[in-house]
Amino acid sequence: EGEIRKETEKSQDETHEISVAFRDPDLNTFYIENVRNKAGFPHGARQVAEGILEILDREGDCPSVVNTHGEIEASMETGAYNRLARVTLREHAFDTAKEILRLVDPGPMTPMAIIAALGHDLGKIPAYRQHLYSLGDHPIISVTILDKISGFSEMPNRGDIITAIRDHHRKPIDFFSIKLK
Repeated sequence: EGEIRKETEKSQDETHEISVAFRDPDLNTFYIENVRNKAGFPHGARQVAEGILEILDREGDCPSVVNTHGEIEASMETGAYNRLARVTLREHAFDTAKEILRLVDPGPMTPMAIIAALGHDLGKIPAYRQHLYSLGDHPIISVTILDKISGFSEMPNRGDIITAIRDHHRKPIDFFSIKLK
């Protein structure tokens, strides 16, 4: 089981500890190296990243591809689909986040890039697909899940993240959508 990390958060009148713990050791490592106490990673963005990581920790063992009507993976060649089905959603999210971090210069866009990369396929999680299926394909479901994570609606670049996620299987025109594809 992963280590438990404690963070100190200061308000005007008090200091209190917040415990963030993930079962998956890769989640812990990613969080420590790329999110926790990272310069330029504002509290609100950190809160959203933690929410996504908690979802991936709890439900990310599902396949990273979905073979249902309306999904791009449904039209894949069977061998390719079967190879991708062996990759968990959690692994795919990490691979995507690591790749986007390689492509983006460290700076103010880093939190947005991490959130978009980690959250772009949350709509493939079976429990959410069953509950939110009427919304359509997984990018739309992913955005709906993000909207429910505390802090996401207040993010100043929320619209850019939504566009990147929504368009990552369409004909993307913005940098992050192109990189998520």
